[in-house]
This record gives sequence, structure tokens and C-alpha cells, in this order.
Amino acid sequence: MSKKNKLKDGINALEVNKELILNRHQIVNHSQYCIKVLPDRTDKKFILNPFQVFSPANIQKYLDKLAIDKSPGPDEINSIILKKCSKSFSVPLSSIFISSFVDGELPELWKEANITPIHKSGSKLEASNYRPVSLTSI
Repeated sequence: MSKKNKLKDGINALEVNKELILNRHQIVNHSQYCIKVLPDRTDKKFILNPFQVFSPANIQKYLDKLAIDKSPGPDEINSIILKKCSKSFSVPLSSIFISSFVDGELPELWKEANITPIHKSGSKLEASNYRPVSLTSI
């Protein structure tokens, strides 16, 4: 069990153009996983009633279904807290979701993710031999 509890450090070295990079900041800046921007999806129109979709009852229903064994994301809010306090959190979360939908903006913290590179196969010095796994806010 103790073997499963150890955290992985990620990429310690990367080879770029036959040059070895050991500095973590340079590895992150050179990595293919820095930021991927999603394409603009203005070609489809959806008609949603945010007051119906994001009603406190719907929010509470989804909070009650959360798995309590999931890791917290960048916001460090554990799912067990959201699940146990679903009745109290449903009204404020409903207001946040509706406001976010109407304004067309997400809170900055919800746009963040913890990205961990997982080695697939081959040389550990090549960035293409890693796949990104992201942990977002619940």
C-alpha cells in the first residue's frame, strides 16, 4: 500500500534538439502540454433556460451523486465536503452557475487544472513519450 501512496515527480529531464534540459521551468515551457486552446464553437446555437438547468434542486441532485473517493483539483475542495453539504451549497452554486452562464464567463479558478505527465513508453527524455492527465476542479 505504501507504494501506491507515493507521489510521482513528473519529468526530471527532457531532450530537445539533442540538448538536455534539466530545469523544471524550461521543461514545462517547452512541453507540448502547456496550454491547448479549444476552437471557438459559435457555429451551433443552443437555447437553454439557465434558471431551469441550474436550479438548486438540480445542483443538489448532482452534488449528491459525487464520488467521495476523487482527488480535489486546483481549488482544493474535496468532493466529500460538497456531497455532505449539498443542501447548503446548492443555492449559492446555482447563483454562480446562472451568473456565469448569463455573462458567458467562468471563474478563473475553474479554468485551471493540475496536469501530470504520465510516461507511455520509449525514452523518458522525449516529450512525445508522455501523455497529459489533467485534474480539474470538481
